[in-house]
Amino acid sequence: MTKKKFLLLFFLFFPLFAYAQNIYISSEIEFKGQLSRLGIIFSSMLDKNESIITKIQTNNKLFTATFTNEKRIIIESIFTKSNDPAKLEQTDIVRLTSLYHSLKKELDSSILVQARLKRFIEYLIIFHPVNEFFDNDPNLNKEELEKEIRTLKEYTSFCDKMGDTIKGRYIIPVKFIEEGFACGDNATTIELNDGTFVCIEYAEVGPYNEEPCLGRCGPGCSDNIPGNETHAFTLECFNHDLCVGATGKWMGPCRAEFFMAKDSFFNAPDCQPPFY
Repeated sequence: MTKKKFLLLFFLFFPLFAYAQNIYISSEIEFKGQLSRLGIIFSSMLDKNESIITKIQTNNKLFTATFTNEKRIIIESIFTKSNDPAKLEQTDIVRLTSLYHSLKKELDSSILVQARLKRFIEYLIIFHPVNEFFDNDPNLNKEELEKEIRTLKEYTSFCDKMGDTIKGRYIIPVKFIEEGFACGDNATTIELNDGTFVCIEYAEVGPYNEEPCLGRCGPGCSDNIPGNETHAFTLECFNHDLCVGATGKWMGPCRAEFFMAKDSFFNAPDCQPPFY
């Protein structure tokens, strides 16, 4: 084949080849691309304010996570055509799971923009409840929304508390008490002046990698769930687990505990034996 013919064939078929493949741009401050076969566009970039902004567009929705330099994590989702807030749906999880496996090699990186994108995808796949809004929940009033997304969320690691009996605390808001929700059977109930229940409950942290693994951040107790290989145990996830145990709801009456535990999922250290 002549060189001229080779170049002609290359330029004729290269556009098709490029369209069929995963297309990436990668550097220390930017990682973005698209998976044409999945109809997904993604990006993770460090901005001038030293915040990392990750975006995933799929299913006519745009999912955004902003990791601010003040250690806040703000997660939002909108419909791309209307800009209205959007819930996470099972069809989104199916596509995001495909994205996760397609990018696994690239995302297993020490480069921060790629690591943040990986954890954001994991959050969407395994942590955030299906059919629930994010930080831009239209059902919250402005004051509640500002409080939720502006509050600096912290975590308390329980790596050194494995097997210890610890006091946990969760709250049942009045509107859920009226629906029949209450503190757990083993909890002490304190009723506030406005009718809110404060639930105080003692329980054992863990066990590690076994049920009920109280305090572990993320669903389940084993590390065989893709994206849930780490074993972060924190007070915030412990409180959420106690609330879920009492009410049977991941969100709803446990919404406040869920969002307090969100930072643990992204930032808390992996607890590994032996424990001291």
